[in-house]
Amino acid sequence: MSTLPALYAPPSIDNWLGSDALGGSFLIVLLKSTALTMLDVASAASLALLLGFLIAIFGSIYRNQLGRFVFRIASTFSFATPLIAVLLLLYSIFGDAPFVFPLTVGCLLWGSAALILQTAISQEWQSEYIKAARGFGNTRLRLIIGHLLPNLLDPIRAAWVASWPAMLSASILTAYLGASGGSPRLGSLLRTGYELFPAAWWLWLPPTVIVSASFAAVFALSGFSENRRRRS
Repeated sequence: MSTLPALYAPPSIDNWLGSDALGGSFLIVLLKSTALTMLDVASAASLALLLGFLIAIFGSIYRNQLGRFVFRIASTFSFATPLIAVLLLLYSIFGDAPFVFPLTVGCLLWGSAALILQTAISQEWQSEYIKAARGFGNTRLRLIIGHLLPNLLDPIRAAWVASWPAMLSASILTAYLGASGGSPRLGSLLRTGYELFPAAWWLWLPPTVIVSASFAAVFALSGFSENRRRRS
């Protein structure tokens, strides 16, 4: 059994989940780490959704050879780039800067969002209401903002949620490897718990439960959003 540092105190009335390496409440560290991890993933997913939407708009509306070529090249780049290697490289350059994860992941993992939105946009762009609005002299920008976007809420929601599993996995893995954006993340807590395993169950069991529950919730929500998109 691993020997515990003196400050890794077990759960008590004062500290419900014990204390961390600094003697502070591990519950507070766990809640903060969970919030920061989810904020990273949400920020990256939002950026990926924006980029995927712009690429999908270009590939769907400008259906000439140039539009198709740009969409294919951009999609291939998104799916083929080794995300974890790029993340670790950027962390080695910029240090544990908090912007590295959301910017890098958002700029690389937009491929699935682009594919989902490209299909929906192509279908909507050929619909009768778009043709009628085009006949009234509406510009492409007005067609996109005033007519197309309101009918894409379900695909947009599905594309945003669908990107979470891969991004959450990347966040946990990079933090586990030591790149945590300057503050503890769920992955770094898992690493600490693993180093002390099987002792100090209060340091590895709660993060493991939260990670498992997060993946279960994300996959369930992703499936629900996809089913709703297909029915609409």
